[in-house]
Amino acid sequence: MNSSKLKLAVQFLHDEPQAAALKLELETPELAAAMLLKVPNKVAANVMCCMQPLFAASMMSVLDEANIAGLLDSIDSAHTAAILRHLPTSEFARVLGLLPLKKQTLCKMLISYPDYTVGAWVETNVLILDSQMTIEDALLRLKKRRYSDETSIYVVNHQRQVVGKMSVFDVIRRPATQIVEDVMSTQVDVIGGYTELLAALELPIWSVLDCVAVINRKQEFIGIIHHHRLRTILQLHSTPVVANKQYLSATLFDAYAATLARFFDLASTK
Repeated sequence: MNSSKLKLAVQFLHDEPQAAALKLELETPELAAAMLLKVPNKVAANVMCCMQPLFAASMMSVLDEANIAGLLDSIDSAHTAAILRHLPTSEFARVLGLLPLKKQTLCKMLISYPDYTVGAWVETNVLILDSQMTIEDALLRLKKRRYSDETSIYVVNHQRQVVGKMSVFDVIRRPATQIVEDVMSTQVDVIGGYTELLAALELPIWSVLDCVAVINRKQEFIGIIHHHRLRTILQLHSTPVVANKQYLSATLFDAYAATLARFFDLASTK
């Protein structure tokens, strides 16, 4: 494939990951994996997150360990756990061992929830505050690294139970010596991790919130779930593995598809 055709194929995966995922799922795992290895890991990760987890898992057996580690490093813990759940027992330990220890722990926790429940899909890379820390310490934690969600900050006690909530603006504006517990809002909505996805989507809280804390049976904070994430997951689980052109104009989709088809022809001859 010449550089212009490869560029078009890469652009398709970057701009339309869901449509690309549907197209790739019609190919063999070997050819789909070969295509994903031609693009940056972040682009490939976005496409894999749009795939049926079972198909994404089937690609693990045709990739070497370095490529698996690179791809999974760019995929959040929830989607990684969904892929791991579909691996054969003989492959599970090998792939899990390629993850950083912290991510291994998170994935094991997520796998403990059935994939049709909220707990299997929570976002874990979120900032939480201890109720007894000062605003100064909260600011230091906020600045330490980038989190996936910085608008709603949940507050937990020493047992990791959710006791309050703050916005990032509250943290910035409050005096440095104040204790978080004294300035947080105690009005917090939570969802149990074993709540089924469809039941969670139908909760009335989404009329006023776009993000909710998720807790386990011990009432401990395990992550957050966004309204749009729930919709996306439910759509993914109900979408048949067929080519779908609703995302693009017919002409553009066909151009992308033809380019991918040429790539598959090229890859299969090597």
